Amino acid sequence: MFIFYFGCCFGSFFTVVASRLPLREDFIFSRSCCHHCQKKLAFYELVPLFSILSQKFRCRSCQKKIPTFYFIVELVYGGLFYLAIHQLTLADQLIFGLWVTMAYLLALTDYFYLIVEPRILYPFTFLLWLVAFYFQRPFYYSTFILLLIFALSVYFFFYNYFGFGDCLLLLAWGPWLSLRALAFLLASASISALLLIILKALLKKEVPKQLPFVPFLSFGLVLVLLFF
Repeated sequence: MFIFYFGCCFGSFFTVVASRLPLREDFIFSRSCCHHCQKKLAFYELVPLFSILSQKFRCRSCQKKIPTFYFIVELVYGGLFYLAIHQLTLADQLIFGLWVTMAYLLALTDYFYLIVEPRILYPFTFLLWLVAFYFQRPFYYSTFILLLIFALSVYFFFYNYFGFGDCLLLLAWGPWLSLRALAFLLASASISALLLIILKALLKKEVPKQLPFVPFLSFGLVLVLLFF
């Protein structure tokens, strides 16, 4: 339970990073504030999970509703952190933890701003590749070449039809996945995105014009890491 809650604390911090980094705002020293009334939050309002529950998902000052999204993402990273710590070997723990943290941050920035933030993508890609090479994880050249050809095709011919940031993300992850695992990741991401579009269309009677795809790719990645 302690490990899970420790992960929730990290999840709370990473959510702040994902929301401020693309805007070039300080996420280390600047205190959090209410999105509605802009009042600085006290320390007892920043306790992951417990604060938002005790406040009944409302700001103490203005009583405006705090989105349940923030509660959910803290829980999600708590679960991911718990899974990372319980991997069998140190290598598995480091790679799983680094990989899902990268996916978590990029999923949030894509959700907030519809971008694949390069200041997250590039450093985490470097670290992931460094750790994977150090622990001699298999590098799948066939997957790398296939994704490289796809990324170059998108860049030169289909730039207006596909998100190039998603291509770069797959190019960062793909070489450490077999073609079968990559296919499963893409199928899981596509099916879950399609189901969400259908659900939104049924509930709101409209199809969303834009949908961040990195959260679905991250969902597929977690399934691959757990079951492949």
